[in-house]
Amino acid sequence: MNKNMMSFPVEPQDAFNYLVGKYSANNQLSYIMRINGRVNETILKKAMYLSVDEQPILGCRLMENDDVATWERRGDLDEIEMCTVVETHDVEGELQKFIAQCYDAEHDCQVKLKIFRGEFDTVCLKVNHACCDAGGFKEYLHTLANIYNHIFNEQLYVLEPCSPNSRSQSSIFQLPEIITKINTMVGEEDNQGHTVGFPFVAGENTKQTLVIRNINQQEFNAIKMHARRNGATINDVYLTAYSRALSNIAELENEIISVCFTADLRKYMPKDKNRAMCNLSGMNSIHINRNLAESFGETLSKVVSKTKNIKDDFPGINMALYFETLANLKFKEVRNQIRKFCEESAKTKFCNPWISNVGILSDSRITLGRTEVEECYMIGTASYAPGLMMLVSTYDNTSTLSINFFQSTMEKKNVEELMDSVFTDIKSWVKI
Repeated sequence: MNKNMMSFPVEPQDAFNYLVGKYSANNQLSYIMRINGRVNETILKKAMYLSVDEQPILGCRLMENDDVATWERRGDLDEIEMCTVVETHDVEGELQKFIAQCYDAEHDCQVKLKIFRGEFDTVCLKVNHACCDAGGFKEYLHTLANIYNHIFNEQLYVLEPCSPNSRSQSSIFQLPEIITKINTMVGEEDNQGHTVGFPFVAGENTKQTLVIRNINQQEFNAIKMHARRNGATINDVYLTAYSRALSNIAELENEIISVCFTADLRKYMPKDKNRAMCNLSGMNSIHINRNLAESFGETLSKVVSKTKNIKDDFPGINMALYFETLANLKFKEVRNQIRKFCEESAKTKFCNPWISNVGILSDSRITLGRTEVEECYMIGTASYAPGLMMLVSTYDNTSTLSINFFQSTMEKKNVEELMDSVFTDIKSWVKI
């Protein structure tokens, strides 16, 4: 088949994330990689173009149609700059500008990379959330590094283009245990609504920026050990600290803290190294009564009780089922539904903040030729106010927590206070 004639179906999660990016967020995911030297930009450019052949979705653009939207292969890929280099004395400033650049459907590929060259290289890799989630992005980073290393070592890299038919979540709903779960969901609904009012002012969403905090190896290992002793996971600890920090800063509806967290639906599917990049994420939420007098351990106990119930009941499936219902609608109906939801959400002062723990980015240090990635973390999407999301990623036993937001509507000092509260609370509990 002529590559320029390729077209793929837009999966329900693709459509959802595409429309959220249109109405409610700068919906891109970013990797930041600090290199202990300099990468070969010529090889990296070749690797980028080869990766787009292996993952055809990256070379497409989403074409809206009132009935059915489609992914269609671009005919101008050879003219698009996927990989650029800038030499600068202000790496952090230039990096922030690149992260804040919105996806341009007319001129951009689904994936872009920029090398910020100072004394050492810092590499930022961005992807449009419409074509994949954090799980797919993690897989892609390893594909890109693998291609780079083959070229660097003058080894033949055999392309194995992924089938677009492997991007669907539909097979999950053919599993007997999921069918049983769905049959027991009649009338099962979360009616809590949005309850958290993080301070913001209404207005245009501009001046995108980041607040980042790192938990080093020693701290991370201490938290992990302390969590295990208390029958909890690292994610339970982060959920607890995030909820408690919001309790101190945000206005709450009915004194309830509601926090959403993501679930990777890949756990329900057989492992497939040739699966195409895709969106396979679900969502769950927990609701906790605010009690400013209780200890961290007491709040953690409540969180563990709630997350255990969720883990025992197919996490993420409820949201996945919602996405599946979108498949039965015309694209214009989905567009109107998401647009209306985003517009209504923007009118209220409340939201359900998100925490997305994307987990370990690599089992070992990532190498690019003779260089190593010494520091690596992922940045999440920037939600329009009143939305708020904290993303957690772990690399080389170091956890990075980040919030991507707009200073025109949320004051940076408030977001920094939130993040500092998360850190202080955890460290006081672990006594580190």
